[in-house]
Amino acid sequence: MTTLRKKLIEEFLEVITTLNRSISSRKDLFLQKYNLTRQQAELLYFVERHKNNSIKTIATFMNTTGSAATQLVEGMVKSGYIERTQSLQDRRSVVITLSKQGKKKFSEFKNEHILHITKVVRNLTDKEVQQLIMLRKKLISDGQ
Repeated sequence: MTTLRKKLIEEFLEVITTLNRSISSRKDLFLQKYNLTRQQAELLYFVERHKNNSIKTIATFMNTTGSAATQLVEGMVKSGYIERTQSLQDRRSVVITLSKQGKKKFSEFKNEHILHITKVVRNLTDKEVQQLIMLRKKLISDGQ
């Protein structure tokens, strides 16, 4: 690794750490407002984006055990945000979806999250935001 490359990586690390801290601190504030943990918010995002979710797919996404995913889902079921229904294709399987209350809470939470991220990227042009998205996707795909 060249000296320049090492300095660039160090600068990247500093910038990404500062950005993540900025986003996370504000996110924590509105998670409290909506009485959600980070894991619960991630679960709402995942279930909203993906259909026909099972405990197994949720556990894989959350990088956790089936037991931990079950506990997380069960807490959200008790809160009224998630519904567990029997699969029409396989009676042994359970499908996890957002409830009506969960959809409402998610919509409110997501809108506030979008407003915050809009402030974070306010100094970027649309083209720069597109480039940022492309670069993040490239980093994610190369890192897996």
